[in-house]
Order: sequence, then structure tokens, then C-alpha cells
Amino acid sequence: MIEYEEAKEIHKRLFPLIERVSPISEEYNAAIHSLSLERTEKEMQSLKAGGYVIRYSILKLFSLKNRILDDMERQDLIQADIFKDGFICNSTCP
Repeated sequence: MIEYEEAKEIHKRLFPLIERVSPISEEYNAAIHSLSLERTEKEMQSLKAGGYVIRYSILKLFSLKNRILDDMERQDLIQADIFKDGFICNSTCP
């Protein structure tokens, strides 16, 4: 019982700190993500210019996959929303 009370006290102090830091953390992650996209695009152009077609194509596929996942996260989609009755749809499907 003592451990439970200690955990409750820790949560009372911890959660306000997390709420305060969360927006800053999200802004930081968004900036890092943006830089990553820029770097990937530059790398793709370099590979393409250098004639590295297979490497370019693989990086392009990974980039597209990541953009799809980003869009899914932004739209708060889950697998159950996408595949209903074997068809690709969204949450408006019957």
C-alpha cells in the first residue's frame, strides 16, 4: 500500500512536468523530421545524378512508405480503418 501511495505522489509531480515539456518536444521532433526529409531528398538527388538507380529507387520507396505512415498518423488512421472487408477504405466505410 505504501508503494501505491508513493507512485501516486510521483505521478502528481511528474505529469505536470510532462505536460509542460510535451509541446516543446513535439516542436523539436517536427523540426528533426523536417530536416530528415530534406536530407533524404538531397541524398535521392545525389544517387540519381550519380546513376545509382537501384539505390535511388530503394530510398524513394522507403521515403514514400514513410510519407504514407506520416499521413496515416496525421489522420489518426489505424489498420482496421484501412482494411474493411478486404477493401481499402476509411472510417466512413459501412
